[in-house]
Formats: sequence, structure tokens, C-alpha cells
Amino acid sequence: MRYLRAHSEELGLDPNRMVAMGESAGGYMASLLGLTANRTEWDRGDNRQESAAVNGVCAFYPVTQPTRFGVEEGTVSLHADAVNYPDLPQLITPSAPPFLILQGDNDTQVPMRHSRVFYDTLQQNGVRSELHLFHGADHSDAVFFEDSTKQLILDFINTL
Repeated sequence: MRYLRAHSEELGLDPNRMVAMGESAGGYMASLLGLTANRTEWDRGDNRQESAAVNGVCAFYPVTQPTRFGVEEGTVSLHADAVNYPDLPQLITPSAPPFLILQGDNDTQVPMRHSRVFYDTLQQNGVRSELHLFHGADHSDAVFFEDSTKQLILDFINTL
């Protein structure tokens, strides 16, 4: 994020309108960026004079609790070292940016529970957030790439 801000002019970006977006594990990473921009324990790299904060996060069917992934389902964890990845609900503070969470209610890869717990915790902390559940949708189903979903995302971004 800092690199993008530092080079925003040459890249044609507005440094005051940065949104992180990702799917599944990428949704975890986008959310992690949104929740940790002001935490100095992970402050590394170049362009540290620039802000690492984003104005909003759009997470598609994100893993939000890697240390619990597979526990309720009786399956194995995503990674043997999942305990090294923080559970996102524990990182939420009232200063978190707005979140748009998209999740299928028939997801066979990332249980809907991840998005529900995450959304509920955002709400409990007073963070502007939206959870959109897509009926019958599995992980990365076509509905997530339809024009109406794209419009939902653009409408969210345009409010930031």
C-alpha cells in the first residue's frame, strides 16, 4: 500500500481512495491490511513515510479465523502453521475502515461462519460494514462476477 501511495502519480492512482479487495485467502490478506495499517509491530519495508491504511475493504468469502479453520468441520487446517496467522475478529477496533463482505451460503471451501463472526464483530465495534449472502452460492461461484455484484462493489467504493 505504501508503494502504491508513494508512486500514485506515476501509476495514475488517487492516494486518498485506496481499497483492498481479495477472494478467499486473498480476502484474508485484504482484511488483514485493513485491520493492521496502524499497528507498528508489522511495520516493515520501504516508503514508511506513506500510510499503509486503506479507505475500505471488499472481502469475498474470506478466511477470517485461520486458527479455527476446519475445527468445527472436522477437517484439517489450511496450513500446518495456521496458528502463526492472527484471527481477524481479534484485530478489529472501532477505527477499522468500512468493510464489504460477500459470501455464498453454500460455500464448501470457507464456511459461512467465517463471514458471519467477522461481520458481527465489526458491528459490535461500530465499524461500518455490510454482509451480503448469496443464496445457493458456493466458493467463487459465477454470481460473484455478475454485473449486479460488480455494481454492489462499485456502490460501496463510491461511498468511501
